[in-house]
Amino acid sequence: MKRKPRLGEALPADPDVKILRGCEIVGSKYEYKVKIQNETDYIINRVTVSIISYPEDCMRLEGKRIKSIVMIEPTGFRSPQFIFVPSKDCVEGDIQATISYVDHENQMRTAQSEPITIRSVCDLLKPLERTVEEFEEILYGMSADIREIIVQRTPEEVFTDAEKVLPEKNFHVIGVTSSIEDNQFSGTLRGIAIGKYTQTKLTVRLVIAGPVEGPETSILIETLGDDMAMLPITIGEIADMLAD
Repeated sequence: MKRKPRLGEALPADPDVKILRGCEIVGSKYEYKVKIQNETDYIINRVTVSIISYPEDCMRLEGKRIKSIVMIEPTGFRSPQFIFVPSKDCVEGDIQATISYVDHENQMRTAQSEPITIRSVCDLLKPLERTVEEFEEILYGMSADIREIIVQRTPEEVFTDAEKVLPEKNFHVIGVTSSIEDNQFSGTLRGIAIGKYTQTKLTVRLVIAGPVEGPETSILIETLGDDMAMLPITIGEIADMLAD
């Protein structure tokens, strides 16, 4: 039996009103969208999308927290957008929204979007050009983090990709070296960058090693920086790129 709602009570959204969400970086800003897809046979009215949580310690929301839509017709959809601007060089946290609308029986219905996790450092960096000597001096007193991953590729393939990945992740590459001895490949790349917002320096060192013909290659990823929170996130971003 269909339950009659109490006065002022909102019911859960109809399962045929689909709620999706996504986020992408455009320039140095995060564009977060909530898509409301109306797959019911009736018009939904007074649709409201509200941001209920986001990492306020490292981002700020441009504009209003609430977006309103007059109606969404059957088979139609709307995708209101919210712009977040980082206030730090390390962004980490969840963004979540709540959605409400009025159905064809004039009943208020609500739903929450699935949280979307924002975790980024490299997109908020810019290359810092330094000599090898200056690079070495910068390292003193920095915090460090390190991780080793194993990939099923030849070391020369991984090394070639790494030479592209570091600039793509906004690091200025310093001191690229490689050698082959007794059928073993070994290569090292180093890079340095600086945060766009706090001017925090961050360095990375990649050591790539393994049999020339593979099939396994070891990648040692070491990060050093002024902000410890940035290090594991940076390692994760680079590891994901090289593991593909």
